[in-house]
Amino acid sequence: MFNRIKVLLQSRQRRFVLLFIAGYGVLYMVNYALTGMLQPGGYYSVWMDDNLDYVTGFRAFLLHSTATVAEYFGHTTFLKDNVLHVKGGHNIRIVYSCIGFNILCVWWAFVVSLPMQIKKKVLHITLGTICLVALNITRLSILAMSSSDYSFGQLVVDHHTIYNWVVYGVILIVMKRLIDNRVMLCK
Repeated sequence: MFNRIKVLLQSRQRRFVLLFIAGYGVLYMVNYALTGMLQPGGYYSVWMDDNLDYVTGFRAFLLHSTATVAEYFGHTTFLKDNVLHVKGGHNIRIVYSCIGFNILCVWWAFVVSLPMQIKKKVLHITLGTICLVALNITRLSILAMSSSDYSFGQLVVDHHTIYNWVVYGVILIVMKRLIDNRVMLCK
């Protein structure tokens, strides 16, 4: 069994792909398990909810950042619970799928699986996370300040799907560039 795994990991490309898939799987499952323990019911943990509730904190960060952007552009805002109210725009309620943890897990797994120095990995994870969060805040800000109902006649625009396509597209482009740079450096 271990010999087969050893043989699989000897190829740099296979090692990268396996590390990426395993890394994403681990990050996704840890995030899934932790958020499950933070929601009342099921495996809810009061201690974890009081001490490790990163979801609520990150949601509050996104809401406050979006409110700051909207106020910068002259909109009046106020927060109540998980809802950002924008005068002359739309109210924004950030549900779990809007937070973007799965997108961040893809990026982190990719960078961790790349063969590069730890210092560069930390830099790429940090800068990539900042860029992805900034894109999310930009999306939420545009939605909050928009007076449109996001439809064109019978066609209703799903901003969440469009955002995911755009962000995963950006991630794929950056992935390709980083992989190409790694290949060039290895030659």
